[in-house]
Amino acid sequence: MNSKTVNKIGIDADAILKKDIEFNNIGADKAATDAANNYSSAFMMVVAIIGIALAVGIAVGIYTVRDVSRGIASIVAPMQALGAGDLTAQVPHQARRPKSARWRIRCRCSRKR
Repeated sequence: MNSKTVNKIGIDADAILKKDIEFNNIGADKAATDAANNYSSAFMMVVAIIGIALAVGIAVGIYTVRDVSRGIASIVAPMQALGAGDLTAQVPHQARRPKSARWRIRCRCSRKR
């Protein structure tokens, strides 16, 4: 009985287990390949985002420096002319005071009266 029934069940179970192990190995290989692909694409995406952020940061920095430099240069040239004795030089960018400053000046004037 043992050799005819139990051995046959064991052999059938071994075949099923071998198929199951083979199926698991195929799934594991596919999962490993998918994980490697996902990692490489995520890495490239992070590198691209960092590159874009770096480029935008550099562009904003250059724009800011150029804008400030132009503003300073537009004031420095007339000031140098004034320093040289040319009293006809006009200084651009004589901005109005902000509203809050005008309000404070009005309040001070009204207190003095």
